[in-house]
Amino acid sequence: MKSSEFDRQADELIGEAVLALLRGKGAINTQTLLAKLRAMEAGETDVQRREAIVRVINDVTEMATKRRRLKHELSERDQSNSEMPGSFFRDGQPQGKDNIH
Repeated sequence: MKSSEFDRQADELIGEAVLALLRGKGAINTQTLLAKLRAMEAGETDVQRREAIVRVINDVTEMATKRRRLKHELSERDQSNSEMPGSFFRDGQPQGKDNIH
């Protein structure tokens, strides 16, 4: 399957899963999307479509993992920056009221 064809099918599968979640008045997040995609995979009889669903599940899982890793790295960086006293102001304090913009 060509990449563009897979992308189209992936978009359709994700859209189908999201619509089902909306119709069920469920939460829309990565966990519920993955759960719905897994349910779709379990109920799918067409082998090619089931394989496409598995690829979509893997892609969504990979993207979520990357996002969590990046969020963690940014959090660690922010924490280490906040532990550096005086990093933004001389002597750790702003230089007076007149300098506030």
